Amino acid sequence: MWKMRFVFVLLLLPHLLACENNIETTQLTGEDVLTLLPEETNVLVYLNITSLQESPFGAEIHKQMDSEINIAEEEEYQEFMEETGINLEEDVHEIWLAGLADIEDKTAGGAIIRGDFDQDRIKTYLENRDDIDDIPDQIKYEDREIYVWHDGDEDNGMIFRDNETILFGDINWLKTVIDNEENNRKNVLHNKTMAKCIQDLPYKKHIWGVLNLKELSGKWAEQIREKGHMFKGSKSIENMETVVLAIRLQDKADVYIRGIFATTEEADNLASMLNGFKAMAKLMVSDDKEAIDMLNDINIKSNDKELKITTEIHKEFIEKVQQKRRTFAQGNSKLLF
Repeated sequence: MWKMRFVFVLLLLPHLLACENNIETTQLTGEDVLTLLPEETNVLVYLNITSLQESPFGAEIHKQMDSEINIAEEEEYQEFMEETGINLEEDVHEIWLAGLADIEDKTAGGAIIRGDFDQDRIKTYLENRDDIDDIPDQIKYEDREIYVWHDGDEDNGMIFRDNETILFGDINWLKTVIDNEENNRKNVLHNKTMAKCIQDLPYKKHIWGVLNLKELSGKWAEQIREKGHMFKGSKSIENMETVVLAIRLQDKADVYIRGIFATTEEADNLASMLNGFKAMAKLMVSDDKEAIDMLNDINIKSNDKELKITTEIHKEFIEKVQQKRRTFAQGNSKLLF
């Protein structure tokens, strides 16, 4: 239940919180957000919603998603828009998702959302709701007001930092973010691995992410790596130290994936395995020139301790995927073996 609520709250994040902040704050820029995140952060994902929507390729993806999952048609969202005058597609500009896991398998994380918010209308909406179960408690931390939702043993909270920034996440994570800002403590940019990966990103405007497996210990790392056991060469996957993803959307999507390993041999082994899969895929679609061209556009190379995968995805790819899905749905597909 809490996972469903988390997803729904995240989708409606900019619209669920209204509180007055007694601390005078300055407006954050994208770079400033990084200084709020704990030094121990080992999972970080960034999405620039505005830039994605403005790109031709992003608009095409949005169109496809909107035809299948249109949140605007949900009754609760319609009610919310009417009461607050807020539109998800127009008022959310950037989303930062961050997480960390320590050596004792304690996890924490949350999201920082930047956009345009009308806190007075949102506050009125919350205070006049009939469903009292969804009215959060309020606590104070370092003179900041946190709205808290209790779900069993888990407490998630929100902070309305200013008219442009909302924070949502685990209570301990929120307190750490507040400490970082108030006391100028070390942040994710002091984490050498994370800082270097962020600095070396080829694209930073649309979508990017960094997963620091070397410092992501215990259960998290096991869950991420366990899928590799079904493949030959899975030890290379298990020993991957860092994964970096970056996507730039224009009239096409430029995709960049980089894996960093402990040894050159591990990088080479995984590159060979992936290129083998690519060759097998080409044989399976040998009668489909467009599919072969798409596979040929996927470049998989290893150099020293790094594996790099780059490719371009065009609008035609989305159309072809939709066509394949319709074919499977109609039962017209043929078994490969």
